[in-house]
Amino acid sequence: MFRLTQWIIALAPLAIFGIMAWLIATQGTATIYALAKLIGLMYLGLLIVVVLFCAMMVAMGEPPIGTIRKVLEPVLLGFTTRSSEVTLPVHMEKLRQMGVPDKIVSVVLPLGYSFNLDGTILYLSLAVTFLAEAYNLELTWSALMTILITTMIASKGIANIPSGGLVALATVLTAIGLPVEAIAIIAGVDALMDMGRTAINVFGNTVAVLLVQKFAAKEPAADAVPVAAE
Repeated sequence: MFRLTQWIIALAPLAIFGIMAWLIATQGTATIYALAKLIGLMYLGLLIVVVLFCAMMVAMGEPPIGTIRKVLEPVLLGFTTRSSEVTLPVHMEKLRQMGVPDKIVSVVLPLGYSFNLDGTILYLSLAVTFLAEAYNLELTWSALMTILITTMIASKGIANIPSGGLVALATVLTAIGLPVEAIAIIAGVDALMDMGRTAINVFGNTVAVLLVQKFAAKEPAADAVPVAAE
């Protein structure tokens, strides 16, 4: 099984190069232009997500700029490596330095790395609709709801490794009747999108930890003893 996996990893770049060459030869530069628009649209969506996260931090009383500076190292590490797993130790240390209790960091952050993947969900939605348009598949309201529900379910628990979202993408494509091999159309530019969505996954989990800390601070201590009234 390990030998087979090594063969797949070694031959995958050649296969993607062949598919991209076939697309450009048959479709012309229109394919490159369409993929460029897909990348630009995804980063625009990620920017909107960041703005929403900053608005949430302002509502929680946290300075957005200051928070971004404190977690910039794990965010950039996720952007360059395309892997959330690599950023986990650094991310946990940065949150502890920000004053977040260790019991919150050690529970919420690893859980969020598996179930709170905001950037990946945005990527899956855009990739599926892009491929559906490429295959001339009409997206009815029922198809859109199927994409929405399947995307949220398929994104939970996926491996936080480079291009791990492609596995979840295959599940969503199958759910709406598209062939799994359609992934090859965007596989050549997946690395460019993977960097952005991984960085947003890391930043989104920072907001999740701060949100849990905010609610936990309002709860009375479990071992607190009420003082009897005189």
